[in-house]
Amino acid sequence: MASRFENFSDEQLLKYVTYAKKVLGDKWKVPFIDFYNNIFESDRKYTLLHNPINWKLSRYDIEYLYYILHYNDLEEGISDRPSLDEVYPEYITEERVYVKVTRSLELDTYIPNDIDYGYMYALEDSGDIDPFSWDITNKVERDFDISDSYYEL
Repeated sequence: MASRFENFSDEQLLKYVTYAKKVLGDKWKVPFIDFYNNIFESDRKYTLLHNPINWKLSRYDIEYLYYILHYNDLEEGISDRPSLDEVYPEYITEERVYVKVTRSLELDTYIPNDIDYGYMYALEDSGDIDPFSWDITNKVERDFDISDSYYEL
């Protein structure tokens, strides 16, 4: 999908961009994210921008409009139009995954019916067993927390 402004003649586009510039006032002379947010800051402004063209502005239309406003001297007409290009953003998250891990061991004992968790903790505390050296027999991811997230371009 691309901007519908690509199909406008230079004359039609110049007419619309001149109109949009009046609607936006000085708020078109800002970095793109501010430009984008300014368009949506009021329903009236957004309505004024899309009524003359009879369609709701897509993000491509807004990007196209921004490019025309910022990379052309409108008094001399439209000499430079944008072309649709690709960027490859990455969304980075730092996550902590909670995993239920089951470790197993064959434990020799004389009293198999009397072993309980308290005795197992006592054996661990005394160093007679080390559960972290046992074979992992099952892993189930339970949940996760995201501690940070950001985009990289």
